[in-house]
Amino acid sequence: MKNWLLVLLLLLLLLVLGATGWWWNGLVGVATAQHFPGSPFGSNDDIPGSPFCIEFINFPSLPSFPLTSCPIGVVMLGQMNSLLQQPNSDKTFLDGYAPRVTWMFLDTGTVDDTPIYDWTYIDALFTNAAAQTNNHKVMLYVWTAEPPAHVFVAHGGVSVDTYIPYISGAYHTCPVPWDAVALNDLARFYYDLANHLIGGVALKNRPELAGIRSDFLGLKGLRDTGEVMVNDPAYVRAPFIAGILTSIQSCIDAFPNIPIYIEMHAMYDATVSPRLDTATIDAIAARFDGISQPTVGVFTENLNTTIPDMVSQTGINYLHAISHRSDMGFQAVAVFGSAADMGTAIDFGFTNYGSRYFEIYRTNTNSANPAYGILLEYWQNIVNAP
Repeated sequence: MKNWLLVLLLLLLLLVLGATGWWWNGLVGVATAQHFPGSPFGSNDDIPGSPFCIEFINFPSLPSFPLTSCPIGVVMLGQMNSLLQQPNSDKTFLDGYAPRVTWMFLDTGTVDDTPIYDWTYIDALFTNAAAQTNNHKVMLYVWTAEPPAHVFVAHGGVSVDTYIPYISGAYHTCPVPWDAVALNDLARFYYDLANHLIGGVALKNRPELAGIRSDFLGLKGLRDTGEVMVNDPAYVRAPFIAGILTSIQSCIDAFPNIPIYIEMHAMYDATVSPRLDTATIDAIAARFDGISQPTVGVFTENLNTTIPDMVSQTGINYLHAISHRSDMGFQAVAVFGSAADMGTAIDFGFTNYGSRYFEIYRTNTNSANPAYGILLEYWQNIVNAP
């Protein structure tokens, strides 16, 4: 009889302590009630009809990230610093528009170290996109390799460290990618861009914004044409990679819920193993791991029917990044000579790299030949499928 009384008293004690949470919390030290996402038992994981409240350890909640690190869709490629062709992107077989604008086009100078912005381009871009009939997505690329003039002699007259890389067919005087003063200015620019109001809504919260192609100081993507940067007397691998991470971090911090992706090619320096590109990809993957921070997508402007070859160094780099859970996006390397070539190229990127994002030149998207629109709609349905 005494044993039954002891059992009954113990059950009553557990019931009281369980209701207060003290029993479970005492066992785990700092545990508190928290529901697990998707629980069928409600916000506190209370089991309906049970006298007990089951409490779980209060694991830190995971941040909310974009579902993909590249946008999804088939879009029309825009002109640099011009919206003249944007209306031509309003087609049923396109998902949106991929405009290009330079940092110096938007940032025209300073007054007392405060940038003076001309947001006319950005305002028109998103106002136009919102008004379109067939699609509204904007995948924005801001070319930051060569900043506005005021960045070169920045706050307090501190001069930045510069070099003269070869980018997009010309030489440009640019900050080195690891210059701390210029990196601070880049972070401020991304912040100001993200928080600029369009129709009362900050750009980072505009529903049309579907992706940001993040760029770097002194580089167009991860590409050192002619090895100018790695032969600069000030170049050291570790500060370079740190500068790349800082650039990406600034963009992600400014646009926390938007897919961020970077252009990538082959890079190397005097250290044979690991290669510079491999070490940079691994560092990006370690920082932006999809757990503490969102994964970063990869992108290239070199898609055609047979490239990027998967056994080339660039192809190996893309596959390496993909192995780290990066998504892949493509821009056509040039105007396609036929609709068949365009379809073959998109198939190449989709099949070999799993890409679901493609930027196509307006000559093809605007073509009077209906075969282009038919093929683009075919691929549009495939890449947008769940």
